Amino acid sequence: MKVRSNVDVRGSTAWDVRRGQAIENRVGIDWRFSCWSVMAEYVNRRGDENEFRISINLLGLGQVGTSARSGF
Repeated sequence: MKVRSNVDVRGSTAWDVRRGQAIENRVGIDWRFSCWSVMAEYVNRRGDENEFRISINLLGLGQVGTSARSGF
């Protein structure tokens, strides 16, 4: 969903139909500027495999990022 001209917010859910439960939930934000952008995403998975990701994309140079996993 576009919040502003340079900010998008997104979310998704992966669902196990047979068991009737969510397997994974994701929320994230993309913030774009003229020559670079920042992406942050939180992933909540079953079994305490949660993850937080941050990525910086520089136009023409590529992408640099990191993620952290733990039982948040």
